[in-house]
Amino acid sequence: MSKRSSHSISPSESAEPDPVEHPGQTAGPSDDGLISGCIAGEQSAWRELVHRYAGLVYSVPARLGLDDASSDDVFQMVFEVLLKQLPRLRDRQSLPKWLLTAAQRISWKVIRQQRKEQSAVVAEQASDPTEVLIKCERQHRVRQALARLGGRCQALLTALYLGQNQPNYGQVAQMLGLPLGSIGPTRARCIEKMIELLEGGSGDGNRRSD
Repeated sequence: MSKRSSHSISPSESAEPDPVEHPGQTAGPSDDGLISGCIAGEQSAWRELVHRYAGLVYSVPARLGLDDASSDDVFQMVFEVLLKQLPRLRDRQSLPKWLLTAAQRISWKVIRQQRKEQSAVVAEQASDPTEVLIKCERQHRVRQALARLGGRCQALLTALYLGQNQPNYGQVAQMLGLPLGSIGPTRARCIEKMIELLEGGSGDGNRRSD
């Protein structure tokens, strides 16, 4: 997670040896008082609130198996949501329960996203080698056919379909010095010639590309 809110404190900044306090404990100001202070913009109240519940929040993603970096992200997101929701928090005495629920929800969201990304990687790695070879062969044949076409057709089809960006007809016309109205018909003719070459048709590709 990138840069934090000016109110937030990272897990490493909270005093880890201190036990997590809960409502009912007498040490320090009450949750209600801290929340009122946070709403009033008191930085010290916010730091104390984060300090008090840092261990509780951080324990949730850790218990669900997330690594330190992901747990830090969950920690930060929970307290960012809390900061926005404080003015609308109805039952201030239920803050620990609210934090646990938010931490679990956000942790599972992170877990689902990670699983989705991992599944995509696995699917890509598990591609049928035969299909990969066929795809590479097709790409090679297309490039060979383009080279045989040469001239205007090679330049036009390369610009339209093989560049990193896909320019519009106006950009291609300007790039190749062609009239805008000629791009569509020329493209159609060039594709027809390309198909003939790919299907084994005869003819001088360089001559026919003009």
